Amino acid sequence: MTRVCLCVLLLLLETACSVATRQAQPVVPQVSYHQHIVSPAAARVWEIAPVTAGDLISQLDSAGIQRAVLLSVAYLYGDPRRQIPDHYPLVRAENDWLAQEVARFPARLTGFCSFNPLESYALQELDRCVTVLHLRGLKFHMGNSGIDFRDPQHVERVRQVFAAANAHRLPARRA
Repeated sequence: MTRVCLCVLLLLLETACSVATRQAQPVVPQVSYHQHIVSPAAARVWEIAPVTAGDLISQLDSAGIQRAVLLSVAYLYGDPRRQIPDHYPLVRAENDWLAQEVARFPARLTGFCSFNPLESYALQELDRCVTVLHLRGLKFHMGNSGIDFRDPQHVERVRQVFAAANAHRLPARRA
C-alpha cells in the first residue's frame, strides 16, 4: 500500500511541476493591434529616425508575433496646434506611404488610414483610403484632432465620418 501511495504522490508531483512550468512560460500574442511606423516625412516633424515596415517585421519576429495592425500617423498634420497650412497633401502622402509599406508584407500587416475627422477633406480621404489604397480601418486621434465633444458641430462631423466608415464596414481605433 505504501508503494501505491508513493506512486500516486510522485504522479501528482510530476503533474504539478508540469502545470507550473507551463504557467511560467510567457504567452506571446499572435497579433499586435496597435503599431506605428514612421515615414521620413513624419520623422522630420518628430525629429526622430524613420521606422519602416521591414524594421517592424524584424521586431515582430524577435517577439514571436505573427501579424500587426499598422496605424497611420497622418492625423498629426491636421493637429490644429501645429498650424500646418494646406496640409491635405501631407495627409495623403502619409497614408500613401503606409499603404506602400503594408503592401510589402500583406500576409503580416493590416493598414489603418488616418486623418483629422473635422477637416473638410475627411470624407474624401476616407473614401480614397478604402477604394484606392485598400486600407482596412481608421485610426482617429481625437485629442490631436482638436475635437470638442461639447461642440455640436464637432459631434455632427464625427458622426458623419463614423457613418461613412460604417458604410464601408471599417473598424475604427481611437485614442
